[in-house]
Amino acid sequence: NFFMISDTHFGSAESFGSKPRTRKKIHRADQAMPYYRTLFADMAEKSDEKTRFLIEAGDLVEGLAYSLDAHKKELKSAMDLLKKYFKCPVYMVKGNHEAMGQFGAEAYRDVLLPEISNYAGNKLSVANYTVSCGKDLFIFVDYSSRWTDYVKSVLGTLTAKPRYLFLVIHLNVIPWCSPELVEMCRILSEYHGIILCGHTHRTMMLKYERDGKSVTQFTVNTYLQPARSRMKYAGVSEDLSGFIAAFRKFRVKKGAQSAMFEKEWLPWLALYREWTSFNPKYPAAGYARFHVSDQGIQVTVQSGDLAQAPYRFQLL
Repeated sequence: NFFMISDTHFGSAESFGSKPRTRKKIHRADQAMPYYRTLFADMAEKSDEKTRFLIEAGDLVEGLAYSLDAHKKELKSAMDLLKKYFKCPVYMVKGNHEAMGQFGAEAYRDVLLPEISNYAGNKLSVANYTVSCGKDLFIFVDYSSRWTDYVKSVLGTLTAKPRYLFLVIHLNVIPWCSPELVEMCRILSEYHGIILCGHTHRTMMLKYERDGKSVTQFTVNTYLQPARSRMKYAGVSEDLSGFIAAFRKFRVKKGAQSAMFEKEWLPWLALYREWTSFNPKYPAAGYARFHVSDQGIQVTVQSGDLAQAPYRFQLL
C-alpha cells in the first residue's frame, strides 16, 4: 500500500513581497491549511504496517519567494509538515514550482534535494532514482533533466520484467505532443507501465492501448481550497470525446503538433476518467491510496472533504 499527493503549493503570504497574483494564491493556501492538516491526519490514521511510503508528485511549495532565506524557509516548513504526519518514507519528484524564481534553484539544491536524497538512500545531484518494492519497480524522475535517457538506462539493466512498473514524474506524459514523450510511452507500453503525475490540478486517469500493450496514467490533485464545497467530488466523467476536443482546442498547436496528436495519440487513447467538483473553477482535490497485489492495482480516491465517502476503482 502507498499514498499519493501532488500540488499542495504551500507557502505563507509574507514570503512573497508585492506580487499580487502570488500573494492571492498563497492567501488561499493559508486559509486552506486547516484542511491540509486534517487531510494529512486522516492519511496518517489510515496508515498501517502495510503502508510502505508516500509519493509526493511535485509542486510541494509555490516558489517565487522574495529572498533566498524565505524560499528555504518555505521548503523547510513544508518538509516539517510532511514529517509531522508521515513516519514512512516520502518519495518526491521535482515540480516546476519548487525551484521557481530568482532564488529557487539554490534553495531547491540546498534544502529539498538533500531531503529527496535521504529518502532515496543515495546522494543525488539530480533527483532521478529508483525504488524497488517487492516485485515492483518505481522510477522517480526530475522532469527538467534528461530523464528519458535515465529511464532507458534503468530499463536496459533489468534482467526480468517487474510485476508492475511505475514512472513517477510531475508533468503529464499522455497525450502531450513531443516526440520524446511519444517514444517514452511506446517504451513503457512494453511493460504495461503506470505513470503517476500531478501538475494539471486534476484527478484524472488516461489509458493508452496499442498492439495489445498499454500505459495507464493517473494524475492526482491535492490543491485544497478554503471552502469544502470546492474540494468535493461531484462525480466521475468518462467523456473521452469531450476530453479530446478540449485538449485539441487548448493544448495542440496547428502544424507538426496537430499531425503528431492525430497520428501518435488519438487512435490509441482508450479510456478517460476524471473526478469533477461541484464548482468547475476549482477541480476536486484530495489524495489517493493504492493497494497493489497480484490481482491488480486498486485505488481509493478521497476528497478534501472527509465527510464525503471515498471512491474506489481498479486502475489496472
